[in-house]
Formats: sequence, structure tokens, C-alpha cells
Amino acid sequence: MEWLRLILLIVVGHLFRLLLKDQAPLFSFAIGIVVFIFVYLYIIEPLAHVFNLLHQFIVMSGVKTTYLVTIIKMMSISYIVHFFQLLLKDTGSEALGLLVELVGMVMLLVIAVPVIEDVLVFIVALLD
Repeated sequence: MEWLRLILLIVVGHLFRLLLKDQAPLFSFAIGIVVFIFVYLYIIEPLAHVFNLLHQFIVMSGVKTTYLVTIIKMMSISYIVHFFQLLLKDTGSEALGLLVELVGMVMLLVIAVPVIEDVLVFIVALLD
């Protein structure tokens, strides 16, 4: 039932944003940010449990834990960038939303470089 409350919070927040969008766009933007923060804070605990389980599986398998950290960072960046891109698009700043998306893609590429390097080293080692 907790997920239902969360969805209800999102829907009510969105309705308030729609009602205030024309009259008070800054307040509408602030409501979007506040709802995002509440949702994010709510889902942190279940996500932490999932990531702890993933960490245990990775430790048992013998794979480097840096890969899990990299995956978590990439997922977090993807969700945050997507949220702010939609929020900026919603407020009429589509160009800024595209800029946020570009920054997110570059950050994902920068974070992924060590993993790509390890994969290439592994492939070269297999070929030798």
C-alpha cells in the first residue's frame, strides 16, 4: 500500500503543478522539485536493500565491486537527468532540457570509461 501513497503524492503534486503553471510558474517548478525530493527519499531505503543484495551477489561471484558502484552511479545520473529534462521541458525550457540531457550523456560516458577499459583488456587477454 505504500506504493499507492507514493503514486497519489505524485498525482496530487502534478495536479498542483498544472493548476499553478500559468499563474505562478516558479512555484509550480518548486512543487515539482519538492515532490521529486520526497519520492527520492522514500525510495532510497528499498533501493539500498536491493543494492546490498546485489553487493552480496557480486562479492560471492568474485567480480570487482567497482562495477556495482559504477552501475549505481550511472543509474542515478540517468534518473536525475531524465527528471530534470522533463521538468525543464514542462516549464517551457526545452533547450535547457536538451542541454541537461547532453551533460548527463557526457557524464555517463566519463563514468563508463573504466568499465569499457576493463572489458577491452579482458577481450585482448582472451585473444592472446
